[in-house]
Amino acid sequence: VVGMKYPMPGICGGMPGAPNEMIIRYGSDDPYRVKHTADWVPIKAGDRIMYDYGGGGGWGDPLDREPQAVLDDVLDEYVSVERAEIDYGVVLTGSLDDLTLEIDEDATKKIRSERQARAGS
Repeated sequence: VVGMKYPMPGICGGMPGAPNEMIIRYGSDDPYRVKHTADWVPIKAGDRIMYDYGGGGGWGDPLDREPQAVLDDVLDEYVSVERAEIDYGVVLTGSLDDLTLEIDEDATKKIRSERQARAGS
């Protein structure tokens, strides 16, 4: 299945996109993840197939993204609170459920500077 082993790369410091994934449920809810080397997979009536398209790679270093833009993406549910910190180094406090999320400026600056120092930038 194309794009499973080698997802689309990022450019200009961007991270790679998520890989494509194909899952088959053979008459049950137990998932079978199709290996990237498969060129065909047998199925029959009643089996369910899910194909998850991973998407393209990122553009630019995620640590350079404006924290407010990351918060906006979280509020629009493009990015989770957890991934905001993991991928972008943006620490959020408050709750998404009641829309009280705020950027923790000090923690964000600290985590970003630590990561940039480790990366040598």
